Amino acid sequence: MNLARAIEVLHTLRPRLEARGIAHAGVFRSIGRDTAGTSSDVDVVVTPAADRRLDLVDFGGVQTILDEAFGGVEVDVVVEPIRRPELRDAVQRDRVDAF
Repeated sequence: MNLARAIEVLHTLRPRLEARGIAHAGVFRSIGRDTAGTSSDVDVVVTPAADRRLDLVDFGGVQTILDEAFGGVEVDVVVEPIRRPELRDAVQRDRVDAF
């Protein structure tokens, strides 16, 4: 999986993710740096809409949508705001937004 393909997948998912309360989505870590190898996972960062707070059902729905769309590649999802400083720093350093 490369950066261009990951962004393309997220673009196509935009309506479905927005329906789940997601305002913005992007990638980070190796995909964001476009240095991912064949065994790399896809690290996705999502930002809920200002008037939404994701509950477990919403989060599970987002995870399922992403898992299906990335077709067998492991997907890790991080929801903003990010409290862990080291994770927040990784997102800020490597983030590439799809929408």
